[in-house]
Amino acid sequence: MDAQAGMLAQPFEGSMGLGPEWRVEDVWSEGRDGAPDELHVRVGRVPGQAARCPVCGSPCGVCDTRERTWRHPGIWQRETIVRCAVPRAGCDKDGRRTVLMPWEARPNSRLAAPFGAQALAVALSGMAVTAISKQLRVSDRRAWYMPDRAVGGAREGADHSDVTRVGTDDTARRRGQDHISTMAGLDGRRVVAVTEGRGKKAISGPCDQPEGHGGDRTGAAGAARGMSEAYSLGVAAEMPIAAQTVGRFHVTRLLSRKVDLVRCRGRGEPAGRRAMPSGTKHVWLRREGNLTERQGATGEALDPRSSHPHTARACQMEDAMRDACGLPDRESAAAALDRPCSWMMHSNVPETRVVAGTLRREREGIPDWWRSRATNAVLEGLNSVIQSIKRAARGFRNMSCFETMVFPGLGKLDFSAQTSLASATH
Repeated sequence: MDAQAGMLAQPFEGSMGLGPEWRVEDVWSEGRDGAPDELHVRVGRVPGQAARCPVCGSPCGVCDTRERTWRHPGIWQRETIVRCAVPRAGCDKDGRRTVLMPWEARPNSRLAAPFGAQALAVALSGMAVTAISKQLRVSDRRAWYMPDRAVGGAREGADHSDVTRVGTDDTARRRGQDHISTMAGLDGRRVVAVTEGRGKKAISGPCDQPEGHGGDRTGAAGAARGMSEAYSLGVAAEMPIAAQTVGRFHVTRLLSRKVDLVRCRGRGEPAGRRAMPSGTKHVWLRREGNLTERQGATGEALDPRSSHPHTARACQMEDAMRDACGLPDRESAAAALDRPCSWMMHSNVPETRVVAGTLRREREGIPDWWRSRATNAVLEGLNSVIQSIKRAARGFRNMSCFETMVFPGLGKLDFSAQTSLASATH
């Protein structure tokens, strides 16, 4: 090295934590068209020093080497390229293993950590993959690999032993019948598992993920879920002692949707089109106290008993169900829920009979809310965030990338627990 290269090599050795096994062999600059010069650093192994196995740490002989490069976004205000012929250690116990460089492993990951953190921050900012790769000046594959490895390392160190009450729900992955199922710890309000699909088979996958980090599906005390029968069967099979709870939100939402179907059916009939003016949807679906002044005036002008009997009867059933859900204790609520169920089952409105059958099937899960107060309302909020992540990224081609973007913001991961961090290596 010349004198100038030697001056640059000394601070580089100190900042990168190079031990006695490694040294800076050369430092030089390379020009780029329309951009600042790049700084290239050649790191080599000191002759006579044994290579250490990255698994057991024992000194070994060198089998061969492979040229690799690392890129840092900016050392000394210049883009820096680190080059090294990385050796492979021939360990008698673990076989041939590529030696871990000083800047790749904690606590000396001084080169990998800043670039990996920048890649993860850019990916979580909502940018599309093409924009991420252009900003970091890496390929599309590399732009996803670095956040994926960082999130994977943080998930390996996650502790789910405190997850005893869980909630599970599904959300759309893309347009059509393509969904993902999420499982969250209700006490910690964090996502603990994400899997593709929904229903009974989608429960076993999320249960497997926390068990690798101290969780125990057989010891789960409670599970909040939706009203799908598939979820009921899946939770019963995977978490046998967990008390299944269905929140009041699912009851009122199901009935509100059926009331809207009754309204649409009535408006589709010739007599309904003449009797029901436009702009009355929220008059039927909202409670009287939540109507605006204009909606209230429109509702007073309607004569539901003569012109819209089915819709009016469905609204009365919904009000009765809301009143039952507002009772303070389990015993009175369970008795009050039976009355509107019987009314809906024997009514001449077919849509409400479907609701009554669903509520009778959940005869134990719905009243249990008054005892446990467990609800997957947390999942509803998390699903809205997941949908915003999907829209910001313009969708995800594969499930792995989708899962990578869900966990950093919603999994409450501890990135300091990683044993290694992704770097821009080639």
